[in-house]
Amino acid sequence: MRGLDDVAATSAEAMTEVIRAWFPVAQLPTEAAQLTGIYQEVLSDKRVLIILDNARDAAQVRGLEPPQGCALIITSRRTIVLPGLEGIPLDELSEDESLRLLWAIMANRVESDDDMKGLASQCSYLPLGLRAAGTYLAGYPAHTVKTYVRELANERG
Repeated sequence: MRGLDDVAATSAEAMTEVIRAWFPVAQLPTEAAQLTGIYQEVLSDKRVLIILDNARDAAQVRGLEPPQGCALIITSRRTIVLPGLEGIPLDELSEDESLRLLWAIMANRVESDDDMKGLASQCSYLPLGLRAAGTYLAGYPAHTVKTYVRELANERG
């Protein structure tokens, strides 16, 4: 949902993305109010898990609740309060927990502890970031952690 970006995704963009998963070439309106009925209809009688990652606030995700039979997970750095939404706060991992997770993902790598600590720090000790970075590095063994940390630190790159 690009909640931390200068311009976050709109609920209309999110609904369009979901609808296009089933109807890739459908002609769709651009306004959320017009898309809501289509969104609900497409998801009706389905068992779908919608994940809205990195939401900015309740206003951004309001109206994206799927129909009965579907489920919705919203991740956010901020607390989001909506009727019927159960919040589960997740803290960042400790440095030791972060390193254990990275080493488990990258089991066959030989890297320095300092480089791994730098990677954990660049991922803000957040499980999703750690998992993404570790998985990427596990898949590209020629890419060193030191180089990857340097690239992550370069916000323009």
